[in-house]
Amino acid sequence: MPFHGPKSVSWWDTTAPVTSVANSTNTWVGNTLKFAVAGRVFGFRYYSVFGSGSRHWAVLNNQSTGKLLVVKDFKDFLPPGPAWVQTWIHPTLKVNTSDLFELAVSFPSHPYARTNAALASFVTHNNIIFQNGFQSTVWDMLSVSLVTNTNANGVDVLFQPN
Repeated sequence: MPFHGPKSVSWWDTTAPVTSVANSTNTWVGNTLKFAVAGRVFGFRYYSVFGSGSRHWAVLNNQSTGKLLVVKDFKDFLPPGPAWVQTWIHPTLKVNTSDLFELAVSFPSHPYARTNAALASFVTHNNIIFQNGFQSTVWDMLSVSLVTNTNANGVDVLFQPN
């Protein structure tokens, strides 16, 4: 099968988060991240604990500039799950190494996945640097100061280096 250019990479790659977190309210789940090399974000993904058929929103915010860069909706598949669910953005988003980003995905009253205490220090995979995780039940996530933690949430970018 021919490819149309290089494949996008992600921080999680094919690994799955190990902990399912019960959730009974609308919750934003995300990670703060940087890039070790300049490139482009081609999309987003999250780990679905079970196929719910729910609609999710992905938000990418440039914390360094305070600008909301992308808001994208996508729908979880129905069972079987668990699996990575992804969506693509167009146009792609050019990113550089000096900016800090917040990527969050909404989870409407169903479980999300993470690996607890995986970010005791910054962790780099595929030129993507996860710094912290966060969760917020405040729906207007951009209007609050996020409290970060060391959990690597099952939320990810699809990235191609330059």
